Amino acid sequence: MDTSKISIVEKFISIQGEGRNLGIPYGFVRVGGCPLRCFKCDSSYTFQPGLDSIVDVDDIVLWCLKQHVDWISITGGEPLIYPAQLKHILNQLNLSGYKTHVETSGRYYDRDCHRLSSLWSPDVKTPCTGEQDDRWKEWIDYLRPQDQVKFVIRDESDFDYAEPIHELIDGRCPSVFQPFNELVDIEDREESLIVKRSGLIERTKWITERLLKYKWKNVIITPQLHVLLFGNKAGT
Repeated sequence: MDTSKISIVEKFISIQGEGRNLGIPYGFVRVGGCPLRCFKCDSSYTFQPGLDSIVDVDDIVLWCLKQHVDWISITGGEPLIYPAQLKHILNQLNLSGYKTHVETSGRYYDRDCHRLSSLWSPDVKTPCTGEQDDRWKEWIDYLRPQDQVKFVIRDESDFDYAEPIHELIDGRCPSVFQPFNELVDIEDREESLIVKRSGLIERTKWITERLLKYKWKNVIITPQLHVLLFGNKAGT
């Protein structure tokens, strides 16, 4: 793709629902395209975007500059399949005084994009996702105090997988533990949201109780706040 173009499936204003900036108002730019197929992905509509999703990178920058928020998140999909476009967006937003948050699967890495971001947020794909591998070894030594690493937890096998990687991070930045959203396919009717919220809260409680049995350095435990508030709707 021409590096002046990028696939964008949605842009919206909401609150950050995960990790260290939980609850902070954000502008979100969600790119289209992702080679991973995580089990129960909550943004599977980004997998194969249409040609009508391709826009000028500078138009995305202009949209961001019109938003009355401090933070802009570039999420996906997988932003790192567009490294040149991502660098341009981050550069322009940095020059304009915005704080930038890059959400990535952790499958790809670009050192320049990392340096340009205010907050780099890679996943370590745990067994419950069906996409675990050792690509985290490419970026783990470059983590900064302002970054975070996310682990989705469903059961003990996910804890077993996460623990040695968390120990390698050694508190250099927070490890974010959040519950696997088993209820992603439930319709977002109000009665269904009650079930969804209950499931996420119960799994968050279990993760909390499990983590508090031992000393885990620099950990954040959160459910996906936006899912609790709005369900799995696009644009939230």
